[in-house]
Amino acid sequence: MALKYSSSLLTMMYVISVIILASLIIGFGTLTLIFLILGVVALVNPSARLGILHDILSGIGNVNSPWAILFAILFLLFIIAMSILIAWSVFKLIQNVQHKIFFETSTLRYIKGVLWGYGAIIIWDYLGSVIAGSFGLDIGTIGSDQSSSGISLLMWFALYAIYIIFKYGIQLQDDSNKIV
Repeated sequence: MALKYSSSLLTMMYVISVIILASLIIGFGTLTLIFLILGVVALVNPSARLGILHDILSGIGNVNSPWAILFAILFLLFIIAMSILIAWSVFKLIQNVQHKIFFETSTLRYIKGVLWGYGAIIIWDYLGSVIAGSFGLDIGTIGSDQSSSGISLLMWFALYAIYIIFKYGIQLQDDSNKIV
């Protein structure tokens, strides 16, 4: 009974991770395409450039710099890219669990992917808020809540501890395989 429940829970997690991964990839591609089209329109049609700048600037704060707009766009795309890395790694981890692959290097690689993605988001979010503050940007809707940065750091520490545990487990497994 418990094995059947675990299997159905893993299947549900697998389906949800596929949906999240697909939506992140579609969102990243769509935003990239939109920003590229806006860039081309701004370069080709000078009269449209002022309208685009005015519309974008009115949405992100009291800024008159195209560099600030570029920073906000890059900030958003980087956060989504790291979220895709995390979603892909979690998707592959769930696949490994479904196939009963636990202490293998592939599992360690996917845990490392989650660790790198989550760490990059934490660092980028902090640096982004510092840079945005100097430009006068309002990226509060893009970045995470700053009041939870301590919790985010603790979660990263927990992920790192799990990574080290898995790395040690893989070393023990390799040593065990060499003896037999």
